[in-house]
Amino acid sequence: MVFSKSQGNVQELAKELKLEVPHCYVQEHREPTFVSNSRSPLFSIPLVDMNDIIKILGSNDKDQLKNLCTTCQEWGIFQLVNHGVDKMLVKKMKEEVVKFFNTPAEQKLKYKLMPGDHQGYGQTPVHSQDQKIDWADRFYMITNPVHRRKSNLLPEFPTTLRCSNYQFHCLYSLFSCTCLCMYSHIMSNGVYNSIEDRATVNSVKERISLAMFFNPKLESDVGPAKSLLTNTGNPPLYKTLVTEQYLKDFFSRKLNGKAFLEKIKIKNGET
Repeated sequence: MVFSKSQGNVQELAKELKLEVPHCYVQEHREPTFVSNSRSPLFSIPLVDMNDIIKILGSNDKDQLKNLCTTCQEWGIFQLVNHGVDKMLVKKMKEEVVKFFNTPAEQKLKYKLMPGDHQGYGQTPVHSQDQKIDWADRFYMITNPVHRRKSNLLPEFPTTLRCSNYQFHCLYSLFSCTCLCMYSHIMSNGVYNSIEDRATVNSVKERISLAMFFNPKLESDVGPAKSLLTNTGNPPLYKTLVTEQYLKDFFSRKLNGKAFLEKIKIKNGET
């Protein structure tokens, strides 16, 4: 799970800033932001009904399956509706996360990101002096499997945040089969699209993001599906890695998804 806030210990830094943002936070080479107007409205993310997915799983409805497949190929993302998750639970979880980020800095530092680790509270791990850093603080931690939890993180959370986290995780774990990410892109051998998320920022209000990631077992392989390669006759476009190594390599690439995909692509002459 990742909690991120658009002015985190950055929060403390933002209190001191006047006019100029430190250069390490300035992203000069980002893609241009799409701004809508009356003639060019914003694109609408596809909606997928959970009831339709249940029907697909319980029948042989090829039309519904084709629609879902097309969405994954063309978009790589969709909004799931009629999923049954209690809105009040989501609201409560957000409120508890806001409370956490508003606690004094010394309190949050009890959960700080340690050198060489990627779980804990802090900023994006820095791997080079010229690395650009997100204008954000985040709290990343593994919640399941239980033996992978850090003893100084979730078990030490304030009771209300820990309980909300548990309930939130249990409900969203039900929908792990619908999670689309780089895994689906790699396992489909590039057929399913992989997107990089963007956020709508607000110049006066801090932004909270609450994300959950569902990974294969850390001991399992991640690579193009062998059955797909056999059926299509296409060569694999990506290397096969053990999931744990995949995650370590991903975080070592500064959380840059597209750069990571390029890194694990099979180049000419590689096997």
